[in-house]
Amino acid sequence: MSILPGRVNLTVSTASGESCTIAALTNGRVDQIHGAIERALKIPRVVQRLILTGTKGMREIHSEEFLTQLPLDHGSHITVINSWPQNPEFIVEKLVAVAASPATHPIALAVSRCLEHEDSSVQLAALQTLSWMGRFAAPHAGHIAKLLQHESKGIRLAAAESLSWLEEVGGDYAGEIVHFLLPAPVRGSIQEIFLGNFGAKSSWGMITIVYILGRKNAS
Repeated sequence: MSILPGRVNLTVSTASGESCTIAALTNGRVDQIHGAIERALKIPRVVQRLILTGTKGMREIHSEEFLTQLPLDHGSHITVINSWPQNPEFIVEKLVAVAASPATHPIALAVSRCLEHEDSSVQLAALQTLSWMGRFAAPHAGHIAKLLQHESKGIRLAAAESLSWLEEVGGDYAGEIVHFLLPAPVRGSIQEIFLGNFGAKSSWGMITIVYILGRKNAS
């Protein structure tokens, strides 16, 4: 491959053996490499960890760094690891950053993996992110619904709200929302008024139930 002025060719590979060659602007940031990898290897940038191997050894590189700061040569090798950061704070930052990107099924899948994280702040951020992803989050409704039984009331309510934005798919879990988040004395009336009159899959009914739960949680 010929090398254009102001560019450097980089070989990128994954642990599973996939690889590609990308041309990056030498005066640009590492963020451009994330974008090229996402296009070529279909790995969402939010779960890309990049390990650069060059003449000066190995090191992890980050989105905000400029290529001029790195020990790059033509043919330098980058290994991309499909993984969230280990630090929960960094994961939450990445989940917030997802809001600036168009929703896709691969990104929704990556976000759904955070629902099983042991840190509740990560779970909450993942639920909030999935809430606005709509149909892309729909395949993960079952994983979201598992958090209706979480020990934290805030997580349970966030899971209910997330399901309410999934329209008919979320409506499948309306009964579970009522069962796990409302006290026994009022479950029957809620079932009858909202799920009976408007239908278990009614978006209006679901959102109304979540609104009631939110008011109760705030009181």
